[in-house]
Amino acid sequence: PVHWIHLGAELGDVERAIELRETAYAERDPYMINLGVAPRLESIRHDPRVIRMIQEMGLPVGLPGS
Repeated sequence: PVHWIHLGAELGDVERAIELRETAYAERDPYMINLGVAPRLESIRHDPRVIRMIQEMGLPVGLPGS
């Protein structure tokens, strides 16, 4: 599911990307560890729903110094 999140984010379909994020989280997709730092996900990274999930996973939001 994370790969579909990337595609949705890149195509500007933020809502679909965020829906897929829920699926990836529920399925414990190992690539979720990159959610807060992957450049391809910049368009959704600052959405409160995404920030909340990143924080729940104990991961950083954004790269240091960004």
